[in-house]
Amino acid sequence: MRIERNNYQIGIYLEKALTDKNMSVKQLSDCTAINIRLLSKYLINEQCPSLTNIQKIAKALDKDVEYFTKDAYYKDILVSEYNGWASPSNTEK
Repeated sequence: MRIERNNYQIGIYLEKALTDKNMSVKQLSDCTAINIRLLSKYLINEQCPSLTNIQKIAKALDKDVEYFTKDAYYKDILVSEYNGWASPSNTEK
């Protein structure tokens, strides 16, 4: 079953980045320690990666995280997480 959140298609970005870097999914798996099956699910848009995995992928492919987070789905998550970090309960007194 294909899961689409706000029509986000990370596979498009991931495939282009792999091509630009001339890297295989296996090589990306080796560089990131992300299971090749999970990376394959990202490529076919069956699953959306966590922000942690996006950071690993971006680093391995020499891309900014923003390259993979242009979509509103991830922007909403980033804003939510940022607001959580900045909340009074998460700041030192």
